[in-house]
Amino acid sequence: MIFNSKEKKILTAQVKTALIEDQVMDDLTCRAIKIQNKSIAKVIFKESGILCGKYWVDEVFKIIDKKVKIKWHYKDGDHIKKGNKIATVTGNGVSILKGERVDLPTIGLKTIKQSKTAGLKGIVVKSKQHIFLDKNKCISFADKNKMFITVK
Repeated sequence: MIFNSKEKKILTAQVKTALIEDQVMDDLTCRAIKIQNKSIAKVIFKESGILCGKYWVDEVFKIIDKKVKIKWHYKDGDHIKKGNKIATVTGNGVSILKGERVDLPTIGLKTIKQSKTAGLKGIVVKSKQHIFLDKNKCISFADKNKMFITVK
């Protein structure tokens, strides 16, 4: 997907807000662990689902450490089976740990749109375990498309 300049600014601002809220740059674990060597992380789907939010993850690591590289094995909207490796992340271990804390539990309008494209009737998110972006736009889109959003 290609973002226009306004969408790119919104994405960057949302990622920066999430990084600040999660206090990623002042993480005690990361300060205690002095991993300076190159590390490799594998991102594995814990449950079957649909991949959404690659651009969010890319932006997180771009802000934290531009030297971190992500090799995606799937694209947004792909159906992923439990246990599949969706990405390999290489770079400074501390940077990877910082990015891992904030990037995956985010739900936004793109998630809702990709859920519709994938033929889903809606989504269920866990209360206080996800960052919900543009909540009103998501609800409006879901309503217009007869989809549900449930928070448990």
